[in-house]
Amino acid sequence: MRARVLPRSWAPKHSSALPKPESTGFMNPKVSVVIPTYNRADKVRRAIECVLAQTYAACEIIVVDDGSTDGTREVAQGFGRNPSSAVPVRYAYQEQQGPSGARNTGIYTANGDWVAFLDSDDRWLPEKLERQVRALEVFGSEYGACFTDARHVNNSDWRRTVFEQSDGPFETSMGVLQNAPRVIANANHGIRVQTLVVRRDVIDRSGGFDPHLRICEDNDFVFRLALHTHYCYVNEALVEIDRTPGRAEGLMELYAREGFRLEQQQYEHEKWLAQETICDADVRQMILTTLQCNRAAWASWHLVNGEYASARGAMVSALDYGFTVRNAVKWALMCLAPKMTRNVIQKRYQRMLKAMLPGF
Repeated sequence: MRARVLPRSWAPKHSSALPKPESTGFMNPKVSVVIPTYNRADKVRRAIECVLAQTYAACEIIVVDDGSTDGTREVAQGFGRNPSSAVPVRYAYQEQQGPSGARNTGIYTANGDWVAFLDSDDRWLPEKLERQVRALEVFGSEYGACFTDARHVNNSDWRRTVFEQSDGPFETSMGVLQNAPRVIANANHGIRVQTLVVRRDVIDRSGGFDPHLRICEDNDFVFRLALHTHYCYVNEALVEIDRTPGRAEGLMELYAREGFRLEQQQYEHEKWLAQETICDADVRQMILTTLQCNRAAWASWHLVNGEYASARGAMVSALDYGFTVRNAVKWALMCLAPKMTRNVIQKRYQRMLKAMLPGF
């Protein structure tokens, strides 16, 4: 399928081009930290401890237990009963709703004016919140969201940081994200939910996390935030993201289920296309191009599974989004030599999956 050539719209390389810092009266913001978890009693303790160790204190920690059957309740409530804790640790239990539902529960019960997110198997470095509060003070009230770089751990194949893997030239110690909807529509934007601090009213306007999404919910969330506020960033890897392979249902395992991944991507981008707040024609074209690629990928998936009629139908749908010679040739080969085309695509698919999910 045709490679997407998308415009770069990251922060300028030279700090002199950044917005002039302003005196905002942004003093000691109250930050609620939401930690969704499911059957990770052994990990949630470390997550809570890293928030308690922050050099800028959160106003509260909300542990949302998404239906755990292990000792998660006891661990979280043990922190809540500690009278010497400077930061209150609240525990909320709910029947399993997935990560989006758990985060939404934390958001809607938060007392802070700002909300930060930490997955229970990940970790913040001690200066994380302090650096972000400083960036938000510098750039002013227009910036309702701030993110940082992050490092992957527990998987030797993930050596580069999130910023290093992204398309953005993050060359200043802190900066702003120009044209955020365009950048995020490009997908390789470098924003991870575990690194975010977001103003509560911006979350309310964007609608929170979509519970229908299991693997694209973070990308969907940051895109919709970008329709309501500006982003700034801190160019330090202040978050450690666990990438241990082989978990029963971790992010990478879900992502490797190709049909599930394509279904989630299709739902996400069709929803974006229906957003009336997207006025930028380039952003809409990026979404259409992604949907075209999604249909072509569906065709490959059906073909690999021996579903030849469905594969041809998906290719016709891809061509409906815009004609490309590559997709037209692929459709013709599916019609004329489906088994040969299947063998070629199957080999390419395995190489693609290995490149997308190193170490899986």
